[in-house]
Amino acid sequence: MAAACVHAERLPVRKYTVADGLPANRIQKIKRDSRGFLWFATSEGLSRFDGYQFTNYTISDGLPNSHATDFLETRGGAYWVATANGLSRFYPTAPERAKFVAYRPHGMETAFYVRALLEDRNGAIWCGSERGLYRLNQNSELEAVDIGRGSSVRALLEDRRGAVWIGTEAGLCKRLPDGKTEWHTVNRGLPGNWVRALVEDRSGQLWVGTGNGLLRFGVFPGLYTTGGGLAHSEVESLLESSDGRLWVGTLMGLSVEANPQRRSYRPYTPTQGLTDSEISGLAEDLHGNLWIGTQGNGALQVVQDGFVSYTSQDGLASNRINSIIEDQAGDLYAITASGFLGISQYNGRGFSPVRPASWIKDKDWGWGTSQITLRDHNGEWWVHSFKGLVRFPKVNRLEDLSRTPPKAIYTTRNGLASNHILRLFEDSRGDLWIGATDPSALMRWDRASGVFHSYSHADGLPASFPDGSIGVPESFCEDRQGQVWIGFNPSGLARYSGKRLTFFSPAGGLPDGKILALHAARSGAIWIGSTRGGMARLDDPTANNPKFLRYTAEQGLSSNLVQCLTEDRWGRIYACTGRGVDRLEPGTGRFIHYGEADGLPAEPPESALCDRRGSLWFGTYGGLARLEPKEDRPVPPPSPFIRQLRIAEVRYPLSDLGETGVSGLTLSPGQNNLAIDFASLRFAYGDSLRYRYRLEGADRAWSELTDQRTVHYASLSPGTYRFLVEAVNAQGLTSPHPASIDFTIRPPIWQRWWFLASVAFVAACSSYALYRNRVAHLIALERVRTRLAADLHDEIGSGLAEIAILSEVAKPYAGAEGGALLAKMADRARSLRESMSDIVWAVDPRKDQLQDLLRRIRQTAFNLLESDGLRVALQAPPDDEIEKIGLGPDRRRQILLIFKEALTNIIRHAGAAEVKIEIRLKADTLELAIRDDGRGFDPATPGSGQGLSSLKRRAAGMGARLSVQSAPGMGTAIQLDVPLAGRR
Repeated sequence: MAAACVHAERLPVRKYTVADGLPANRIQKIKRDSRGFLWFATSEGLSRFDGYQFTNYTISDGLPNSHATDFLETRGGAYWVATANGLSRFYPTAPERAKFVAYRPHGMETAFYVRALLEDRNGAIWCGSERGLYRLNQNSELEAVDIGRGSSVRALLEDRRGAVWIGTEAGLCKRLPDGKTEWHTVNRGLPGNWVRALVEDRSGQLWVGTGNGLLRFGVFPGLYTTGGGLAHSEVESLLESSDGRLWVGTLMGLSVEANPQRRSYRPYTPTQGLTDSEISGLAEDLHGNLWIGTQGNGALQVVQDGFVSYTSQDGLASNRINSIIEDQAGDLYAITASGFLGISQYNGRGFSPVRPASWIKDKDWGWGTSQITLRDHNGEWWVHSFKGLVRFPKVNRLEDLSRTPPKAIYTTRNGLASNHILRLFEDSRGDLWIGATDPSALMRWDRASGVFHSYSHADGLPASFPDGSIGVPESFCEDRQGQVWIGFNPSGLARYSGKRLTFFSPAGGLPDGKILALHAARSGAIWIGSTRGGMARLDDPTANNPKFLRYTAEQGLSSNLVQCLTEDRWGRIYACTGRGVDRLEPGTGRFIHYGEADGLPAEPPESALCDRRGSLWFGTYGGLARLEPKEDRPVPPPSPFIRQLRIAEVRYPLSDLGETGVSGLTLSPGQNNLAIDFASLRFAYGDSLRYRYRLEGADRAWSELTDQRTVHYASLSPGTYRFLVEAVNAQGLTSPHPASIDFTIRPPIWQRWWFLASVAFVAACSSYALYRNRVAHLIALERVRTRLAADLHDEIGSGLAEIAILSEVAKPYAGAEGGALLAKMADRARSLRESMSDIVWAVDPRKDQLQDLLRRIRQTAFNLLESDGLRVALQAPPDDEIEKIGLGPDRRRQILLIFKEALTNIIRHAGAAEVKIEIRLKADTLELAIRDDGRGFDPATPGSGQGLSSLKRRAAGMGARLSVQSAPGMGTAIQLDVPLAGRR
């Protein structure tokens, strides 16, 4: 931000409003806590920002009043909120609707408007209110503190000597540690009695913001008003940033110190991208970005290391920048060629535009981007046009070009192959390379002889168009060996080594499409940008068969369209794509993406340059952008935290601030489905965080890096687990400590030790009882045998006759098929019993909800599949999304029957190891997807999939659609879409 403090530049500002999640656009204060969260006190509640999203707290969470005015974190980690109706303490771990406890003076239940909060060195909490100054005593009671005068307290500060400074509407009060007070008002040098902001800088100097200016207390002259550079004399907020600068929020905008001596201030207005509304809050995030709270326009973030942009308001001849060049003296120029030719010279703060003498009509100046105009080593200007090559003599000042006629206009009569000049490039010998179109041509102006040379098929260039002409030269660069490289449209790359051209095509590994950008890097490599194939690096420009190392969207490039290339002093490559600017570290292959959030204009850059001071410039159709690159410091990302944990679709209570570690969880066998949300604080733009996680006890290695911040685990087996998650930044650095969750899933009752011990004891007792019974049985059997010996003699005759008669009677009815028939009857009975259970469930009026169907499906899936040894992964909507959706008995039964029949087919025919079941609710349609990894089949083969025809008929009968996708060896996917319209 320090480098961005000049009048003309437009700062990299990002705006946040209610559309982004803020509870209100009227912000009173912004504070950063010890963990790095940003807290916003707004007119509609308190909000916390972690770099991803806002979490809001209002009256429904227990806040005593929706109007929050200040926020304080004590050294002990307690959170306090000032509101329009009292002081409130925030408890992050408390249940919903009970997170705040209100404090008011005894007997004052309403109208206690708190404006400012302070914790002194003794840990006491001070409250500045509309009714005066209060302090929270050891009994947690607010007691009034008499300061002699003044009722409305707007600002509080404790200096390094222990004195408490109180800003009121009646002046500034200094309360000494012994309780004595000293008052400072307009009669004692204060510019205004209404004191609204206080800050003590790192040198111990007190700054006082009043309604009539900013006062550097105790220093003469120490008063600053609009005459000293303030945006407005009514000061509302103050902040000393980490770079030592003092930022001043006023009633009509923002100001910052213009020099280290703090003698003047520089205002920021809408011209620089800031709002002109009241600046009521100022803060700095973990990465040094400035945050600005406004009264009605939300919050603004000024990105510390973002792009500073320039437009026609800053002196550019046009917002459409076609080229950026730097001359031998180090002067920077922006070239615009939209309708007219304009050359704008950078003066350190803005631009001074000049239009060269109109010897060429505006419509005849050439088109194109990047290498269209140059100033050669002698100081002469060469300009492209549709009427030939225009050469201006050296001028002492740029503005002299507006009245200096061209030195020469070269056309076909002077040896040019075409008058439609497209590209210009000066090599190290001073020769000029020229790309032209209509017809396409490559030419070189030899400075020693003043002769134009044209290159064609005879020089090694192939025919690129149907008429046999060569391609259009689109880009030029020169390597360390003095070889000139030329990129062509529609494709191809040529190398000129002083004698002959060597042509390389995409068949040899070159990116396909137009070669719009060429850059000779400090390392000696040649970088190539194309319209369709991303970019490539050529490490050995002298090789006969060069190897091109490709970088595409698959390797992290944001787009395969690369329009311009440049390099910073650390050798990092900047590729201008259709989606912004990508920075590549060649040594690691890591990309960092820059976009609008970093201050880059919305239009993609088409020209780029690194000047001799190391600044990077990017030309777009929406203006010019400048980036001051810095050497990467090896700073790891903040450690992540567990944001939310859901166990078996039930939310587990965690702190609202997240947890870095959760331990001691013992879960029942039915609680083996977990969903974990995590995040890390993210305020550095251009450095998107990614995450990797691991479940010890189930995973052998870390997951692949992902930007997703939620992970689901379903059907975990009993055991002890530890979930770990780490944040990784674009530099590849990992967060210092992972967030973790330690938990144990208990086995079912029949697998626990005490149950097994009980079973063993019962088994031992049973064995002993059986032994005793066997002995008794043997004794009784002996007695029975004795009795039977007597009885058989008397009754055996009649018994045999009876058996014979009965045998004859049963003979016609007995046979070999009797056993099979009885078995079939038993199977049928069991089948009828299962069907009866489904029918009873279907007609039960208490089950007419969609969530009952999903529960039945879940039970059926695990009963059928897991009992058969298959792995099951099931994903379904949470109950709170479907609990009010009704579903009739017939439709529920038909869906369940289709589902069961599909699972039965998988068990019988698929030979699968895993089945994935996904249930989605989209609009008024229930989608049921079943996928297996089995052997699959060809649905088009006659005789295949006979069982599916009944499924489709059943689906059609209830107005649903069923589709089947399968192939041999590729598994099978079944999709059932059931309309739910009118069922709510």
